[in-house]
Amino acid sequence: MRRNAVREGSATRAHDRRGSERVFTIREMPMNPRREIKVERWQDAAVFAVGTALLFVLAYTVRQYFSPFVALAAVFAVLYPLRRSPHVKGILATAVGLFLIWFIGELVTLLTPFIVSLVLAYIFSPVVDSLERRRVPRWGGALIGVAGSAAVIVAALVFLGPLVAGQFKSFLLTIAPAVSSFVQQMNSGELIARLQAMGIPADPLREQITREFGPRLEQLLSGLMTAALGLLSNVGAIATQIVNVILVPVLTFHMLKDFHKVRNALLDILPGRARVKVVSYGARIDTMLGLYLRGALTVAFIVGSLSTFLLWIAGINYPFVLGPLAGMLDLIPYFGILTILIVSVIVALLSGGNILLKALFVVFIFGGINFLETTFLQPRIVGRKVGIHPLLLILALIVFGYFLGFAGLLIAVPTTAILLALLKDERRLRKERGAAAAEISE
Repeated sequence: MRRNAVREGSATRAHDRRGSERVFTIREMPMNPRREIKVERWQDAAVFAVGTALLFVLAYTVRQYFSPFVALAAVFAVLYPLRRSPHVKGILATAVGLFLIWFIGELVTLLTPFIVSLVLAYIFSPVVDSLERRRVPRWGGALIGVAGSAAVIVAALVFLGPLVAGQFKSFLLTIAPAVSSFVQQMNSGELIARLQAMGIPADPLREQITREFGPRLEQLLSGLMTAALGLLSNVGAIATQIVNVILVPVLTFHMLKDFHKVRNALLDILPGRARVKVVSYGARIDTMLGLYLRGALTVAFIVGSLSTFLLWIAGINYPFVLGPLAGMLDLIPYFGILTILIVSVIVALLSGGNILLKALFVVFIFGGINFLETTFLQPRIVGRKVGIHPLLLILALIVFGYFLGFAGLLIAVPTTAILLALLKDERRLRKERGAAAAEISE
């Protein structure tokens, strides 16, 4: 339809072919549109600034109710309408990532019994598999494993628990006065004379021990004692540990009974190609991790038991504290033996009597145990080395220990070995694919 329009003020008159007239009202354009847009932007900016300030004031007033859930909800409430912006997408992704880090950290603390049960189920699964091959039902093998382990632990707690607890308490209560006595001997010159008779320059050592060693060790031991007494006096912590002690065997039993079912159910969730890759890598990881974990725990138990017995025979104080500590630190290559050696030598030097002879006994004991471990126990029980260069192993221990503390030191070796194995497999697969592609192109 052709129209002839005539502009008259704020109205437009249109005539069609039949001569009828229609009136369309239109808005007058502003005299300076850029100025109006600029004013509107300044108004929006002012409203946004005032609203943001009030939002921060409100958040500050309700800060006692603030939590990561509330923070994430507030971020999404403000920014989700602007999600088309790339910058807003980055902020939302960062907020979700930080929330997941916090949430996983909280879950790890909350799910500690499940993690412990999973590790125990993984360790004892070969035993249950062996019993199952001998026509013992899966639930029966799981019950035997859990009941046997619980019986050993209960017997150890009943017969050795009071002895270990008493020695540990005595160690904490007497170590601080012993440190003071040791420092006084250094200042009096009795120990200095012995060291000088052996040709050891003692003046720098005396100055360093007087200024640094005594106060720092007393502070450390005071903190340990405070933490131990606080743990014993915390009713909530005791209740939590009691619940964990009851919960861990139950969870371990069910995980052992349905270990393969749970693994197969998790694999069925994955798509076909991913499932094949996970099964392939999982078998490799299972071989390495099982070999290292079960063997290392067995060797650590032997080292701890042997250290306890030899320290007790040698007359070193607190053998039932130092021995189990030696077994636990044996899981940390290089640093573990050095740590327990230094601690045991310090205990020997602070125990009175012929302290130099006791210190030599400690050195010979742990030197002999370390020689036995490296030449006999590790090759026979662990089976083979994990294939990590010593320099890389030390670097892994430093990095894992720095970021994850003592737990990082425990998992540094198996984690590094698994990562190296996966990298080697990936490199081998790339070479095979490259060779296959070259053959096809030829």
